[in-house]
Amino acid sequence: MLNVAEKLYESPGNPTSCYYLDEKGQKKPNPYADHEKWNNYLNSMTIRRFNHMLKELPFEVGHQARIGFGGSTFKLSRLTRGLAKLPVLTEYFTSILFTVLVKPEA
Repeated sequence: MLNVAEKLYESPGNPTSCYYLDEKGQKKPNPYADHEKWNNYLNSMTIRRFNHMLKELPFEVGHQARIGFGGSTFKLSRLTRGLAKLPVLTEYFTSILFTVLVKPEA
């Protein structure tokens, strides 16, 4: 994802947002080129690893829903809904993982 953002930032067809202009109106250096900086903000845990971790906790999963990209902005998402259900591709089509944990009765 960072690679795409980096290329878009450098693309001449992509207008520069006011956030990326300096005091003189010149384009600032590409903020997406420093991948190490972004590692502090990106979640690297996969859904599979998260679910594996849940098995080690003293809770039960009451409900879990994978919420994809949707709405009027992502009209293409309706066409790709079937792909999102494939275990191999679910990471790429999930925007939010909603999980409800239940404490077992003692």
